[in-house]
Amino acid sequence: MQNILLVEDDPFFRANLASKLKKYGRVLEARNLVEAKRKIKSVPNIAFIDLDLISSLDGLKILEVCPKNTISVILTSHEDKETIKKASENGCNYYFSKLNFLENFDEVAAQVFSEDNHFKYLFENEFVTTDIGLKEKISFFINQSKHKNLPMLITGPTGVGKSSLVKTIHKNYFKNKPLVHVNLSELSKNLIESELFGHKKGSFTGALNDKEGLLKQADQGILFLDEIGTLSIELQRKLLRVIEEKSFSPVGSNETISTNFKLISATCDNLSQKLQNKDMRVDFYFRIKGSEINIPPLSKRVEDIEALIDFFISKSSKKIVFSDDSLNILKQYKWPGNIRELSSLIKELTLLNKTIIKSEDLPNHILENKSIFDEQEDEPLLSSRNKDFIEEFGLPELIKQIELEAFKLSAKELKGKTNQIIKSLKISKSVFYRIQNLVNGVEI
Repeated sequence: MQNILLVEDDPFFRANLASKLKKYGRVLEARNLVEAKRKIKSVPNIAFIDLDLISSLDGLKILEVCPKNTISVILTSHEDKETIKKASENGCNYYFSKLNFLENFDEVAAQVFSEDNHFKYLFENEFVTTDIGLKEKISFFINQSKHKNLPMLITGPTGVGKSSLVKTIHKNYFKNKPLVHVNLSELSKNLIESELFGHKKGSFTGALNDKEGLLKQADQGILFLDEIGTLSIELQRKLLRVIEEKSFSPVGSNETISTNFKLISATCDNLSQKLQNKDMRVDFYFRIKGSEINIPPLSKRVEDIEALIDFFISKSSKKIVFSDDSLNILKQYKWPGNIRELSSLIKELTLLNKTIIKSEDLPNHILENKSIFDEQEDEPLLSSRNKDFIEEFGLPELIKQIELEAFKLSAKELKGKTNQIIKSLKISKSVFYRIQNLVNGVEI
């Protein structure tokens, strides 16, 4: 549902127009400049503005503070060219005379609410932000999605709205086509291949029937590969071929199946680091990159918190409001779980037997500005490359190779000085000589 701002001081005209606008979205009514500036914080997709409020041409002041991506419609009795020019210079998209406006509303609506207007795909039901720069980036990104053969990559921390952005793209450009979402981090290495490519009956233990893969299911629609950074090197190679040739073979079959999907990938990983660690193929990265956008964490989008709260409350039948002190606390909190954490909190607070949420109603970790993830485990030492190595050769072999690599590197840096190598690696002399024997003749 879209947010529609209606700024009109005539109560009868405002009531009649509001009743007609309700079929197109949520109507935010304002009687004057002060109320309009407050309602603008809810980021309207479209604004109907009376040019003359308390003072003549007050509506121009509203145009000045309207978000850049808001479609603005001026309603006025002024028809002189100079006033029209002023409105246009202030960002007006449409300029209508009030005379017979209500009687001709259906004709006006067909033009203003046209599918071609870019606000139709901006943040509709899914992605909310008040940041003009981010809105412009997302607007451009969404617009790029109409090019079906252009891969798209969304990066950013967990919970910032990557999936919501994909849903928005699907809703506006692939509405009647499939949206196949697979979280690669939730599947084991062997299962991923079967899930993506499908398999033939008897191709491996447990393959009791033929299985259609997600690549085929996504044909003519969107294949959304979430957490693409967890994909193994081997599967990157296989998927690269599918992206380039638009065809694949199920596991255990020589049959070639054609598929033509829009590829959208997402990750919270640092792909530059994965490229450096050789956990991601360079050719695969540039094949999935296409059009790329990074969505910053909520801690860097403090101005969005209030708009997001309004958005989540609008989706609930139970309505709540926040006191100024509780709202300030929410704005100071770090939000490690990002938008997903905020959404969960709003759902929790709507269950309270309260309408006004005060600071004492907020969870303790938010009041203390402490993350519920503060006790989370340290970053894992094993890269996906190491995990693949263990799966193929075993943990003892990995440990052996790490010992050899660390030993050779230290020996080279310390020019073969035994005592310094032992001290650097924090090993005993017996371990030193054991590894040296493994090196077996390599100069150190």
